[in-house]
Amino acid sequence: MPFSQEQKMFVLESYLRSGHKIDTIWQYNIPHCLEVFRNEFLEVVFHNDQF
Repeated sequence: MPFSQEQKMFVLESYLRSGHKIDTIWQYNIPHCLEVFRNEFLEVVFHNDQF
């Protein structure tokens, strides 16, 4: 199932919000991003490999 434009934007924003700078390297928390997405879009069913 393709993601809507709204869902794509939500994923991108969630991903960027999860970033933390450690020393000089940015690190992002993909599992947290998936969890936030699933909580926001309960009706969407997907496998992690689709991300």
